[in-house]
Amino acid sequence: MLAQQTSDCSSLSGLRFSSASRPRVIGTGRRTRRQIVLEFLDQQIGVAEAALAGKEFTIAKHRYRRGEDGAPVRTEVEVRPRRSFWRDGNVWLVEVRYGNALIELSPGCPTVVAGADLEAVIRTFRVIRSAVAEGEADAAIDEAAERAKRGHARR
Repeated sequence: MLAQQTSDCSSLSGLRFSSASRPRVIGTGRRTRRQIVLEFLDQQIGVAEAALAGKEFTIAKHRYRRGEDGAPVRTEVEVRPRRSFWRDGNVWLVEVRYGNALIELSPGCPTVVAGADLEAVIRTFRVIRSAVAEGEADAAIDEAAERAKRGHARR
């Protein structure tokens, strides 16, 4: 009976075949490069809004410390993110980073002139955020990510 099933392929003729293959990874939980930059921009918007209000902005990070038994224990600590905007004379300048690598949104110009006050910095970050969310900066993000991966994040 087994020989009869293997030699008879006519039962397959009723099936529809496809060239599609199964995805290798399904929902790994890893963030995309664009998501990493969007999180960075959200943090910087929060930092600028807090600075405008005269408050301090912190984010939760996870650290491992030794417990009483000597085993590592995951703890949550509040840290202040680094500001990626600064005042230069009468204007505020903004830079966007992927990790420690500068993202040049315009080739050869790693900084963006935001304006005369912190509100302009917030508006600038929001404009950049919407452009990144729409995928307009993917090539620049990929270039910065490759530089960061090679260890040549700084010029």
